[in-house]
Amino acid sequence: MEEKGIRSSRVMLYLLQNGFTDVTNALGGMAEIERHAETTGTKHLLKKGEL
Repeated sequence: MEEKGIRSSRVMLYLLQNGFTDVTNALGGMAEIERHAETTGTKHLLKKGEL
């Protein structure tokens, strides 16, 4: 359970630092990160776990 919480907070932090303002939950946030990674060319970092 703790691991999920850590990931959730990392997702939320990433979204807030990258200009996303409508951050309601980590699952929705992951979808936003994936879309953002596709449009910015950083999907390879997402796959490595660096985002």
